[in-house]
Amino acid sequence: MPTTRYVNPDESIDKTQTNPPQVAVKTFVDNVCKQVIERHLVRGLPNAFEPETVIMLEEDDLRRIAAEPASNAERRKELQGLLESLNGSLEDLQK
Repeated sequence: MPTTRYVNPDESIDKTQTNPPQVAVKTFVDNVCKQVIERHLVRGLPNAFEPETVIMLEEDDLRRIAAEPASNAERRKELQGLLESLNGSLEDLQK
């Protein structure tokens, strides 16, 4: 797990003022990375679930994409049972 190094704000400002070319290069690289991600990955997402696209998917792929994990379904079933039990107890206490 990477450790986070906390930097004094004054130290950070000093570093940016003493080495502007390095800051410019970092900003440039950050901007290029963002543009590439947006252009090639994010741009196609709105079309991913259009009806025409979904109809062409295999049933196994649809299940894999849309199904919830089995652990979530089991937990929900447990919680629904608990809720029913608690509601029954509440009704008994209100009588």
